[in-house]
Amino acid sequence: MLAASCIETAHIMLNSKSHHWPTGIANSSGQLGRNLCEHLYGSPGYGYLPRLLGQPATPDNIADSTVAWMPRWQNLKNPREEKFVRGYSVYMGGGCGEFPGYYGQIEGFGPGFKRDLKRYYATTIGALIQAPTLPSPTNYVDIDPEKKDTFGIPQLRFHFQWGPNELLMWEHSKQVMIDLFKAMGGELWGVDDQPNRPGTSLHETGVCRFGNDSKTSVTNKWAQTHDVPNLYICDASIFPSCTDKTTTMPIVAFTMRTCDHMLNNFKKGVHKRA
Repeated sequence: MLAASCIETAHIMLNSKSHHWPTGIANSSGQLGRNLCEHLYGSPGYGYLPRLLGQPATPDNIADSTVAWMPRWQNLKNPREEKFVRGYSVYMGGGCGEFPGYYGQIEGFGPGFKRDLKRYYATTIGALIQAPTLPSPTNYVDIDPEKKDTFGIPQLRFHFQWGPNELLMWEHSKQVMIDLFKAMGGELWGVDDQPNRPGTSLHETGVCRFGNDSKTSVTNKWAQTHDVPNLYICDASIFPSCTDKTTTMPIVAFTMRTCDHMLNNFKKGVHKRA
């Protein structure tokens, strides 16, 4: 069972070469390392609520889990409602955090600057988009023919760029934030000029994707590699793509499902103990 996380699982398998597997173990399909997907992150809007100016500070951000979440609402009734397919979600945050990250929006210095920082402390609000990419033949990882790490192991190379679909989601989310701030009487300070660089989300998927056809996928629906029956993969690399949700709980669910299947194969005699 291999569960090294999405990218490292592909790294290990691509480096596991032999006479029988010249391009990496279980890679007869040529899909190992291909179809790299992840989440586009970025702030489509941030600002403050004037009606809260001067409110006393409260411990309303005592844990990283204290966020508001806007689950996907696009293309639910009709898959072609928007200019893009599928959809994205938005995390909303704000209030009294550990550090007043809005300090760049406040002018002045000295006691007056500190006073204004405190005055705006409870008012700030910002958004973070989580938009899934679609599989693309141009997005993949492979082994660098020259570079090695400190242990002498060949390193991975990343080939990735945002696609038109997720960039349409990015533009859509910025207009949504303009409308939202206007509706709630907020003042919009700004938006990110560009989405965050690829890799920010750490939600990579796709490089060992599952499927019924061994010519177009690395594993079957049980996360069992088509080519090597006793090799199972238990991380996000098996997912054909990501959704607007995070990948953690699906990894847990699929791992439990895969373990049940593997144990049943031992009971049936499909697998033998070494």
